[in-house]
Amino acid sequence: MKLTIDGHAFQVEPGPDAVVVDGRTIPLRVEEQGSYYTVYIGDRVFQVEVPKEIGSSNKVAVDAKCYQIALEGQVKTSAPRPRPSARRPVALSSGSVTAPIAGRVLRVFVEVGQGVKEGDVLLILEAMKMENELRAPKEGLVKDVAIVPGARVNEGELLLVIE
Repeated sequence: MKLTIDGHAFQVEPGPDAVVVDGRTIPLRVEEQGSYYTVYIGDRVFQVEVPKEIGSSNKVAVDAKCYQIALEGQVKTSAPRPRPSARRPVALSSGSVTAPIAGRVLRVFVEVGQGVKEGDVLLILEAMKMENELRAPKEGLVKDVAIVPGARVNEGELLLVIE
């Protein structure tokens, strides 16, 4: 579909975990709160307000700044996206690092294939306004990183795997 924002046109294909804008895939996560949405793109967070009825021309507010938008083409709707833990079922192993408490991932310091030593800081998890360093439980290679900065996680949710 074609999306025009304040006179600038973009070709857009929305998906459950990303949006393709002019051929560029942008991973994102959206949480709905009535007519407001919290949109996570990488480590950036946006508060978006949309009208209850979406028509061909609308005003939306992004972080309290209004934009005139127009849509052309068919808007495909999909089923609500599952939480990340439901999207990526895995069997936990001794190298699995899980969230000790519900919170928001602020920073991730490792990537797949990176070697770590026991005690290395893997990521920062914010919970109850406190920044918590999660450290490697053992030495090994990072096999999987299941989260991104800005992601909200539940207690016990898989964050990454070290082999």
